[in-house]
Order: sequence, then C-alpha cells, then structure tokens
Amino acid sequence: MAEVMKAPNKTVAVVPDTREIDQKALSAVDSARELSIKDQKQFAHAADFLQGLKTIEKAIDETFDPVIKAAFDAHKAALAAGRRESRAIKLYLDSLGSRRRGRSCCSRRRSWATAPSKC
Repeated sequence: MAEVMKAPNKTVAVVPDTREIDQKALSAVDSARELSIKDQKQFAHAADFLQGLKTIEKAIDETFDPVIKAAFDAHKAALAAGRRESRAIKLYLDSLGSRRRGRSCCSRRRSWATAPSKC
C-alpha cells in the first residue's frame, strides 16, 4: 500500500513497492495470451480468470489511488499558490504602470478631466 505523509503546507506521497502487483499482472498477461475458448469447460475457466483479473485491478487501484490523490491535491495547491502570487504581482505592476505614466488609478475608468482629485 502507498503511504501518504502530510507535513505543514506539503503533501508527500511515497510510491509503493509494486513488485508483487507487477508479477501478478505479467503472469496474467501471459495466461491471457494462452487462453482459448472452445467448449463450456474452457468458458468457465475464462470466467474464473476474468474474476482474477478484476481482483488484480482492484489491488492496483488500492495501491495507486492514494498516491494519485496526493499528487493531485499537491498540484491543486501549487496552482492556487501560483495564481495568488501572480495576481499580487500583476496588481503591483499595474499600479506602477499608472504611476509611471503620471496618471491616477482612476484614469482607466474615466477621462483625465473627470477623474476625482483624491486619486
């Protein structure tokens, strides 16, 4: 199973050991290549094999879902932090731009003649 550790403002996912699942999946692929259905007995065997594949798929999901969720949560947090910082810098640069041109903050919304004197 994957282990997810949470630290302040950080989520670190430890990638699980997948050797056992890898071995099961590879042997299932090899068995599937050899599978052929010609009669009812082989059909029943194939149905049992399908149930085994679903068990392997469930084990894969249980192993990797916590890691994927932790990575997705970290991605969302990084995007939010980036947007927050970018927004603050953009506002600062916009205010510098209006000061460099010698205009008030209201100059974008109104003409220079109608801008209030307190800006």
